[in-house]
Amino acid sequence: MIADFRPGAPCWLDLGSPDPDRSQDFYHRLFGWEFAAPAGPDEFSIITSAGHTVGGFVDTRGMTDPAGQPWPSSFGVYLRSDDLTRTAERARAAGAQPHEAPSPGKTGALIFVDDPGGATVNVWQPGTIAGFDLPHAPGTPAWFECRSTGFDAAAKFYCDVFDWALVDRTGAVHDGTRYVTNGSPTGTLDDGTPCPVVCGLADAATMPGPEQSSRWLIYFHTPEVAAGCEAAERLGAAIGATGSTPFGTFAHVTDPCGAEFVLNGQ
Repeated sequence: MIADFRPGAPCWLDLGSPDPDRSQDFYHRLFGWEFAAPAGPDEFSIITSAGHTVGGFVDTRGMTDPAGQPWPSSFGVYLRSDDLTRTAERARAAGAQPHEAPSPGKTGALIFVDDPGGATVNVWQPGTIAGFDLPHAPGTPAWFECRSTGFDAAAKFYCDVFDWALVDRTGAVHDGTRYVTNGSPTGTLDDGTPCPVVCGLADAATMPGPEQSSRWLIYFHTPEVAAGCEAAERLGAAIGATGSTPFGTFAHVTDPCGAEFVLNGQ
């Protein structure tokens, strides 16, 4: 995966936590992440790993979701938009309800929306922050994946709203689960259009029971997955499903505050 911040591609991520000290200590110890103080009100605390920009950190204490419940600790994926108003209109036309969010200063503007399968995705119109770095180094993003129990409806939604160019990769990952990527692993579509692969969509309805839920997942590079799991467990995390694909081994991890991510490596 390369840093191709075309509209509809993942370009930013955040980690929100109602226990910032505990979350930041965990990721500092696991990945070596550093957390800069926010530059102003409502702005992100920028996460870096060995000098590379990873994403933003949000203190969610006192924040509530659209249902009025306390905002849980979680990672968020942001898809690029060059016109947030137009993207919101397209989302409504596709049957989704965009939700406004506090604008993080001059860094950019955002909304979030639930796709037809129930996965929440953020939409980012860049200001001073265009996106994260993708150096393929430990502690930085390796892959972005939407798992959906409403695969067909979700695929149509991301095409209609974000102009995804879907490439069928069924059989290449997740033991035959229906799978498509936004863009081609070769970097070029069958018609010759340049379109590097930037993220994937999996049919969660056909996965094992515990995996049958709709959500976006972020995979992070680690030199060795087993060692990463051992370190995460020592720091209070829980290890979930593990496995391998042609792109390496993986392990689902839930951090001590409840945020889920995936380790990806050898």
